Formats: sequence, C-alpha cells, structure tokens
Amino acid sequence: MPIAFVNRAPSDQDIEKFRLFMSVYTDGFGYEKNKDGTTRPGWRDFERIVAEALNGDAPEGKAIFDVIVEDEVQQKYGISVKSKGFTNNKFAELLSDGRVYMELCNSPAKLWEPLKEQGINEQNFTAQEFATEIGESILDTVHSWYEHSQIENIVLDSSRHLTVSYTNQANSNNTNIRYQLHSFALDFPEGIIWRYKSTKCLSGYDPDYPEEVLFDWYGLSGGQLKYYPRAEKALYSSPQFALELAPIMSISDRVRQYWPDTQHTSDEDSSQRE
Repeated sequence: MPIAFVNRAPSDQDIEKFRLFMSVYTDGFGYEKNKDGTTRPGWRDFERIVAEALNGDAPEGKAIFDVIVEDEVQQKYGISVKSKGFTNNKFAELLSDGRVYMELCNSPAKLWEPLKEQGINEQNFTAQEFATEIGESILDTVHSWYEHSQIENIVLDSSRHLTVSYTNQANSNNTNIRYQLHSFALDFPEGIIWRYKSTKCLSGYDPDYPEEVLFDWYGLSGGQLKYYPRAEKALYSSPQFALELAPIMSISDRVRQYWPDTQHTSDEDSSQRE
C-alpha cells in the first residue's frame, strides 16, 4: 500500500492524524514553550510524530534519514524531517510563490573534504573563486550520503525530504500558530547558477527563477547548507492547519495520573516531615 507523503498524496484522514498527533504536544511536554505557558512540538517531536503517523521508525542518534518507513512488500524508504518557523506573511506565501526552508548540513568539514581533494580551499572561497565547482561539489557530497544509505536497502527514488513549516512569532501561542507539511524528492534541479552573495556565502540560484536563491552555503561560518525549494514544487503537501489544545499537565500531574498510589503516599510523607 502506498505511503502518505512518500508515494501518494495524503488523505484528509492522514492530515487529521498528523494534526492530532502534533496536538498532543500542547499539553506542557512539547519541546518548544510558548509565552502563555503552553507548548508545541519541536524538531525531535516532529521526527517521532512522522514515524508513528507513517508506521515507521525514528532511530536514535545521527543518521542520514530521521525516519525509516516500510511498505507491505518490505521496501524501505528514508525520510529526512525538517522544521522551520516563519512570520505570518512568509507562511501565507507558502500557498502561492513562497519557499520552504531546509538546513541540509551544518558540518563544514564534511563538505570541504572533497573540495580540498580537488585543490580548492577556504582561501579560494574568501576570494570568491570557483563558484560553480564548489556549488556542484557540495551537492554531489550530499547526494553521496543518500547513495550510501542504499547499503541499508533504502529505495532512494521514493525517499523524501518532509518539511514542517509553521508560524513562529514572539507573541504566538497555540491558538494562532498554523502548520503545513510538504514533501520533496531528494534530487535537486539541473542547471543551478552559482555565484557568491558575499565573502561568507555562496548561493545557488533557481534555474526556473534565476533571480531567486535556491541554496545558500556559509562555507566559512558554521558551514550551514540551506535549501529553499518553492512550496509549489512539492510532490505532496497538506492544507494549513492549527492544533487542538490539550489540557496542560505538570510533571506532578503526570506522576499522579500514572502512579496515583505512590504519589499519594509521597505527599503524605512530605506533609508529615513538615
């Protein structure tokens, strides 16, 4: 059976499952905390949500793919889960000509190693030389990581980037934060135009929209490789949605819920000591 966001469009039931799974994390135990005391899912929560919603596995530790899913004939697919907050205006643009955000890598050493084997170094970057050679090399390196995963019998053609975009303003709370999911293929467009934006950033410009940036690589400061595909280019996407609000629970509330007898005894002992 095809898998939602991987090799078929998500159904209304799929979207509702994601929405409710994400809503669980508004109960005070989500990774991200809002100003009103509520919480929301964070990056690791999203990985676990995707794994459970798609009947997959989110292995602990660093791996090329954050989630591995398997179909009924035991074909395995990898999913790289990314999340990013946007201002309300930028988030609204995802319904038209907006671009999603993915950080593909933040390890300069891994991307510089193949470049140095070609005789290209940091001084060349500072001098804004070899833009095309550097740009093509870093994308080839990223693809080599995906190809290495085939050793684990992962089918790359149907493996995906899955992004979780959401509104993220300083005064936001769970009553006005909205979310949207997009999935993209692992391959990148042909004909990317590479040129330096500054001495710190090499940019790859979208061949379909030559004035719009598709990649940014900060080769000397942090090493982040950022990818901004247009939302309209997604293979599959969801509508924009808000979460349900779960009752806020403290750690003590959960202890009382899970082990009421133990907590009751503990409270009595504490009051007697006082």
